[in-house]
Amino acid sequence: MSALLKSYLPTQIIFREGLPGTNTYVVRSGKVEISIVRDGHKVILACIGEGAIFGEMAPFDGGPRSATACAITPCDVWCIRSEGFREMVDSCPPLVKTLVDGLVARVRKLNTKIASSATLDSWLVTAHILDLLAKLRPVNNDSDSVVVPLKQVMERIPEVLGISSEDTQSILQEMQDAKLLSMTTGDNCQVVITQFRSFLPRARVALRIAGGRPLEAKESLF
Repeated sequence: MSALLKSYLPTQIIFREGLPGTNTYVVRSGKVEISIVRDGHKVILACIGEGAIFGEMAPFDGGPRSATACAITPCDVWCIRSEGFREMVDSCPPLVKTLVDGLVARVRKLNTKIASSATLDSWLVTAHILDLLAKLRPVNNDSDSVVVPLKQVMERIPEVLGISSEDTQSILQEMQDAKLLSMTTGDNCQVVITQFRSFLPRARVALRIAGGRPLEAKESLF
């Protein structure tokens, strides 16, 4: 194995999720963000600094990169050519080989679980923010709906969740697809929360469905 010191600028990609990988990396200085994309949303798994090792799974199991690594600050990273890692594992006693392969598989599965949880949490927090904003607005008693300016929603949700405007728009679109709300177009775009009094319970039901969990008794989207 050999090591090469590489320098990266902020926002520069070190490697991308899904692509083949044969190198392992060690942060010499600066910070690196590790993230994955699930359902169109970027999910940050970790922000690592000096001395941290990353990109070590692909060389071990021969699989694709399980995440994207991107420089947050100017950073120097040791790039370790590790073509021999798999051969080293294969030459180990069967028990050690099984343990290593099992550990790598478990980490990959955990990353996916974390991403799914983070995405669903963002969805639920968005629902609560919408509920709070709606409570400050008058309710149309005839239709049980509340209208919130889209501009206000697009300002508050990214500020609270720390997500991009694009991710916020994606969550709102998912809620519209689930018939929890509707969005108007034009100069004064608005979010119309339909059946406002049952909005949060219905949002929780939609999350249970998205997470593949069975509905409890009497739970319904409508």
